[in-house]
Amino acid sequence: MICIYYHTNDPSKRKAVKWLTAYQLTVHERNIEKQPLTKAEILALLSKSINGTSDLISTRS
Repeated sequence: MICIYYHTNDPSKRKAVKWLTAYQLTVHERNIEKQPLTKAEILALLSKSINGTSDLISTRS
């Protein structure tokens, strides 16, 4: 399963979900404004990254 965390329902997020589901990949979408990440979830994500938050947060708009 692929988890996508997002804060807006923008076209790039919708395009990514469409592409993933077209290849029969299971996608779990989570709006972090409506369902914020817990401290434990943030720590779990950081433990899986090499470069800290720069691996997790998209800076392109």
